Amino acid sequence: NPFLLKTFQNFPNILKLGNEVPPGSPKMTAVPPKKSKVVSSLSAAKVDLIEPLDGEVVLVMKDKCALDPDPAVLKRLLSPADSEDEEQRKARIQINGMVIRKHFYQLTQLFLLPFEHYFEYETEQNAHLGSNWNPYLVLPSLPRFDEAKFLASVRNHVDQFPVKGLKINAIQRKKRLMGLYQRFLRGPNFIPWFSHQQDIAKVRMKQHMRSRLCQLKGDLFLRLVCHVSLRKARLVRERAQRYYDSVKARPVADKELLDAIQDHLNTLDSLLPPTSKAPTRPKNKNTQRPYSR
Repeated sequence: NPFLLKTFQNFPNILKLGNEVPPGSPKMTAVPPKKSKVVSSLSAAKVDLIEPLDGEVVLVMKDKCALDPDPAVLKRLLSPADSEDEEQRKARIQINGMVIRKHFYQLTQLFLLPFEHYFEYETEQNAHLGSNWNPYLVLPSLPRFDEAKFLASVRNHVDQFPVKGLKINAIQRKKRLMGLYQRFLRGPNFIPWFSHQQDIAKVRMKQHMRSRLCQLKGDLFLRLVCHVSLRKARLVRERAQRYYDSVKARPVADKELLDAIQDHLNTLDSLLPPTSKAPTRPKNKNTQRPYSR
């Protein structure tokens, strides 16, 4: 299929299968010990020269293997029995598939664990989860990705990850792990995956902010704003109005959120002095006004 070959001309891994062997043949084994091999770092011209033998499986890889196989997982895989029927064969394949999928899922989660920091929104004051968080003043954001800082943070991750060559020293293992992460960062899958994960985090961040705004009602919002400076109070008023307008302009209006923001605007209007009139000092020193000079 020339279209398939054109599409996958840069595919990093090529699995070559030999001639089809009927089920139940003596040549059929779960993992052929002498009829499977891995060829790495071959040029595209040499790949076509590899011809698998009968029942042989050849995996041609663009990169060298970076991980060691887990013996505990290999021992859990079921081998075919001599008198295996079709139903037993399907059950064995299903069980082996579940074991392998679970293993690689856990391995993938472990590999991606250092990236979790970039999908957790934060604030400059690191108080976005606190009870005193004012979402109008302290806006949550996602950390910016820095490759150098990221690689420095994962150097100690090597002990948790099964890098190929367990008998080599720690420095070499760290070097191999850094190379593995660098290839992932420069590969075609990193940017789409990272952007998708950040989009999910942004949705979660907006939902949290909405929940917080709807929670701030009456005296709870009043306590947050009555002790801030006049400049910050006016900033809260400006941002609340801007946020109200953006929510109202949505195709489907969020009535609960609009009512909450309108309540905040009414509270601020009752506390703030008119913009055209300078605030005056209270006559009685014991009397406090929210935004007096």
